[in-house]
Order: sequence, then C-alpha cells, then structure tokens
Amino acid sequence: MKVAMIIEADGKKVTCPSAAAQMAYFEKLLIENGIEKADKPEEMDYLIYSSCGFDGKTLERVCDKIKAFTWLQGFNGTHYKLMIVGCLAKMLKDVGKYNEDVIIVDDPVWSKAAIDIILKREKNILTRDILESKTKTYWYGNDVLLAVNIVDGCINKCSFCKHNYMGSNLSSIPYNDLLNYLKNKIKTGTKVIDFHGDCLNLYGIDLEGKPILHKLLHELAQEKDLAFMSLAEVTAQNMYPELLDEIRNNPKIRRVTLQLESASNEVLKNMNRCHTIERYDDIATTIQNGGKFIDTVLMTGFPKETYKDLDYTLDYIEKRGIPVLQICQYVDSNLVPSHNFEQFTYKEKVEHTKYVRDRLKDINLKIYRDNIWRMSNAVVYGKKEDRVFTVGGLAKFAYSDKEKHVNLELGSVIEEAPKKYIKKSRVAKGKTIYRY
Repeated sequence: MKVAMIIEADGKKVTCPSAAAQMAYFEKLLIENGIEKADKPEEMDYLIYSSCGFDGKTLERVCDKIKAFTWLQGFNGTHYKLMIVGCLAKMLKDVGKYNEDVIIVDDPVWSKAAIDIILKREKNILTRDILESKTKTYWYGNDVLLAVNIVDGCINKCSFCKHNYMGSNLSSIPYNDLLNYLKNKIKTGTKVIDFHGDCLNLYGIDLEGKPILHKLLHELAQEKDLAFMSLAEVTAQNMYPELLDEIRNNPKIRRVTLQLESASNEVLKNMNRCHTIERYDDIATTIQNGGKFIDTVLMTGFPKETYKDLDYTLDYIEKRGIPVLQICQYVDSNLVPSHNFEQFTYKEKVEHTKYVRDRLKDINLKIYRDNIWRMSNAVVYGKKEDRVFTVGGLAKFAYSDKEKHVNLELGSVIEEAPKKYIKKSRVAKGKTIYRY
C-alpha cells in the first residue's frame, strides 16, 4: 500500500503550524504502520489533500483542483482514493456523497483518523494523538523549539473569518494533559515553546467556563530548563486582565503576535473586530513596557478600505514599533458576512497589497534594527555589507560550517556576513534576512 500527500495554500506548501504538525504526525504514523510513500500517481492507493482554500485562493479554484484529482483517478490505469482533510474537509462535507472514491475526513485529528480509515480499523483517537497532531518541532542552532496548537475554533464573529461558515466549536486541549506533555518535552530538551491557536486568548473557556491561558503560562514559567515562550494569534478584543498582567510580567514570555489587521476604527468596525485602535494601543503599550517584542498581521483589500486607512495603519505600526509578520489579502466568499459589502476587484486588492508591502520594506527593517533587545530572535546587522540577519537568541553562530560555533548574545552585532546560511526567510529592500 502506498500513500501520496499534497498540503498547500495558494499553490505553495502551507506554513500553517497546525497543518504542518498534522502532516508530520501523519508521516510518523505511516512509518509506524509500514505504509510507503508513493512517488508517482500510478503507484498511489490513497492521495491525501489538504488546502486552506481561503488563503489567497477561492474555494472555486480548490474545487477545480479536486476535479482534476478525481479525473486522474480513472486515467491510464491509475486508481486511488482521494482523501480530503483539514479545514478543507469542513467546507466540502457533501463532496463524498457523489463519488465513492472521495473520502472526506472531517476530524480535528485527521492524521490519526485517516490512518485508521486506510487500515480499515475503528477510529480510536487518544489525547496523545491530539497532542502529537498539534505539535511541530523545529531546531534553532542547537536548541529545540516546539510549536503547539492548543485551541481550535473561535467564538468571535469577525465578518471576514472562516469560522462564520465552518461552524467549528471551541476546542481546547485538556489542561493537565497539555501541561504534563509540555513539561515532559522540556525535560527532554525543548527550550522554546511557540503557542498557536485560532484565538489563543480563548484557551480553556470550553474546559472551565473561563479563559485560563494565563494559568498555563505562569505554570510553565516555573520550569527552569525552559528558556522562553512566544504567543501567536492573540487578539485585542479577547484580552483579559489576568492574561495581560501575565504577558507583561512573565520573564519567560518574549514575543507576542497581537493581531491588528487595520489601525482604522472604521475598517475595524466593518470587520466586526469588537475593539478600537485605542484599545489595541493600550494593550500593545502595556506589553512593550514589560520589555516584550510585538509583531502583527495586517489585512489588505478589505471592502471599503481606502489608501488613507492603509497609510494610517502603516504610520501607526511605524510609530509604535510593531513589525508586520504577514499580510493577508482579503478573499471574498458568499459564505462570510463581509460579502455583503461592495467588493474590490482582484487587481485593486493586489494594488493595495503591493502598496503596503512596498512601504513595509523600510518600516520593518527599521523596527527590527531598533528593537533587537526586545526580540526572542536577535537581529544581527552586518555593517560592511549592509545586511540584516536574524539568529536564534539562544542559538550558536558561526561564519561557516567549518568554524567552531560561538555564543551569540541577544542583540549582538557582527562586522561581516557569514559564508553559509541554513534557511532564507524574508527579503527587505534588497537586504536578505536569514534564519539560522
């Protein structure tokens, strides 16, 4: 038996930590069960397909790809089962009704569920499977970083968001299981934990009737072998006093991705974000005053957005010193409330995105250089070649793979560029930022 896998977003390999963790766990289960990977279509018994669907492409384009997969099923002697997994499965629940060779795996732990379907055994998903399917391990130099998704679903009703049409319920990993799992990971070498979730602030509401992320962070901070933690997908509208105090005062928390989308109150209102830029700024200021580094995510091409709104947003992040981690270009669908607004053409949305991206090149570069002392990953500026490098604050650094690694202090400056890089991560105005 052989299995092939395609996981993507906007035609590229998906970078969603949750999807990456699921695929990593699925590959682990393939090995454990003696299932081989297929290299050619004619070798496939199953094709696993996962795509965001609304990350830079329309559902229609995703459906066209699925049609191509189903057409290939009967071509030139090729026959396989197409298994649709992940967020895409929630949007296409009925597809399997019309083709017995299409299987929709609408399960939060699709990695384990898909293996059980392939092996035709009864699904038996344990807490261990849930944790393994939501965890991805990375290496920064000699240190282990764990990216873990601890909460799925959202109770907010943002007008552009997939949760308005996917009907997903809030689901948090049980507290004690999660805490013990992370403590064991720390004991076996994990130095950094990067928390993810559809909305991290909401963690625990379905467990205890109230958010308890602050409790988890406080408990983990007592682990002496844990170097630091970072938080992604944190929202201003769901920030509560205990969490804000914990973020500000917890010495192990160094970085927070505080979602902004826009600094225009009019745009925020249309997005139904349920907070103002004034509220966002109060939270951001409090976190920064605690010595933490904040980055954010912007959205472009949202209905009714003006260039004045974009300028106001860019001016705000420049003034506040919050670099932009990602630009999300708005994708319309008749399944989201914002569809009722007058829409920009695709060309107009691209122009908005390009306008923001061009201005961000210099803004981001300046913020990274001026805030190296706040960052969980130090920015290193090579004076001679006018380049910027980002190197894990805990990692070792070497000019080439033949030289001995040397300790790199957080915020250190080097005089010349290294000879070899491990991974290129982003480009800013002709200057390349490398992650070691």
